Amino acid sequence: MRKMETEVTPSQSNVRVALYARVSTKEQDAAPQLVRLREWAARQGFEVYMERTDLASGRLVRRSGADEILREARGHHVHAVAVAKVDRWARSLQHLSASVEELHALEVDFYAVDQGLAVRRGDPTAMLILSILGACAQWEASIITERTKDGLRDKIGKGRHRNGCGVEFPCPTRKHRFRTPSLGGPHTRLFRDTLFPILDSSLVNPLVRAVAT
Repeated sequence: MRKMETEVTPSQSNVRVALYARVSTKEQDAAPQLVRLREWAARQGFEVYMERTDLASGRLVRRSGADEILREARGHHVHAVAVAKVDRWARSLQHLSASVEELHALEVDFYAVDQGLAVRRGDPTAMLILSILGACAQWEASIITERTKDGLRDKIGKGRHRNGCGVEFPCPTRKHRFRTPSLGGPHTRLFRDTLFPILDSSLVNPLVRAVAT
């Protein structure tokens, strides 16, 4: 695999770039990503047109910061979009490919700075590498999801709520209620207040417990 160069050529001077950083939790900080992106842009001689951050999962297609960058690209206000790593832009291969293809159609290049990847228009090798990195990011997200589910099943199987309070199932005081995230409104209340309390805890399927809060 050849190393992709991200150095700007003379014909790419005066490029307006949008910098994007993303974190998944409040405990994480997007600032270090932006610092590296600013330093990279300065080395390339790019003008930083805008900076946006999101606190959201990379599996979400709609994110306010990323959406705003795309709107500016559609308005032909930027010539490039730069992220620290591919997975900061998207953890879905389908979304990643579609969004970068849209950027190219708008004559906007895509850069993953920490990975040394410059995905310029008309470069099939760069698109291949982008797809490989995107597939790895999607796989990693799936593994994280499975590990999280396994951890929740283990906690619930030992008679602990998600917050580790140690209350047994079902809660005898009815202080700790349950809900199924995939259901809403009256269906949730029916499951939580009527069906769940009458089930003996030894008969409750572990998968049902895994989605109870």
